[in-house]
Amino acid sequence: MSTVHRPLFYLLISLCCGIFAGRHLPVEPFILVVLAIFLCALLCFLTVRGLRLRLLPLAIFVVMGALASTTIPDPAQPPAGIQQLLQKKSAFLMGIITHSLEHRPSSTRMRLRLEAFKEGESWHPVSGNLLLTVRNCEKQWSVGQRLIGRVRIKPIRNLSNPGGFNYRQHLADQHIWVRGYVRQDAELVRLSKPDIGLSYFLDIIRTRSRVFLEAWLPPDLAGLHQALLLGERYRLSGDLRELLYNAGIGHLLAISGLHLGLVAGFAFRYFILSWCVLPL
Repeated sequence: MSTVHRPLFYLLISLCCGIFAGRHLPVEPFILVVLAIFLCALLCFLTVRGLRLRLLPLAIFVVMGALASTTIPDPAQPPAGIQQLLQKKSAFLMGIITHSLEHRPSSTRMRLRLEAFKEGESWHPVSGNLLLTVRNCEKQWSVGQRLIGRVRIKPIRNLSNPGGFNYRQHLADQHIWVRGYVRQDAELVRLSKPDIGLSYFLDIIRTRSRVFLEAWLPPDLAGLHQALLLGERYRLSGDLRELLYNAGIGHLLAISGLHLGLVAGFAFRYFILSWCVLPL
């Protein structure tokens, strides 16, 4: 039986065709998921029987490409509640903090999962995330806390450079549809204690690690360790950042395969240790 030369090339072409079809043809993601499961099951069945169908893997990659493109959110079509919110200059919002705060030199950013906004005397439900910028943040906020406050609303816009970075699409991929601003976090009110979950404990570990590094290391060295270990590059000074990039090692500040390899290595060691210690 003859073999197919360069199969990755044909699979890549199939994936690109699926992405193109998914972007231009109205297909429900549920149908694509069912079709992908059926084709994968059929491929496994034929493989067990010793049969081969060369076009079947290509069809699977076409469906996978279409599924990947149909699940990409369109920044020009936000949810209905977000569309009403974008028509206002300011609004009284209720939301939950979903990610660790980004403490920048001049401001603090927090990501909120919106629940409702107030119009008149009634509350209206809304879905989606908001990127909130606080100029003067003095309170201690945690992941999972529900808050309420009046926020200035700003739409998300791209730079006017042709072919530049699509900032709107980047935020839409994270289901962030709108930006908000407050001068100080005294304008925000906590409504409940943070929900105890995995994100809450990870945020505690991240916060305590940041405090430990700032307490025991010089500012520049603490900023470097925070960038490498926590991914918080905004604490690096301009001189140190320029020095790293001039030395050609600026890529170490980004989340790369090295970091994923370290995590995978620790996880593998932990698994082997647990396998040897725990009686099975």
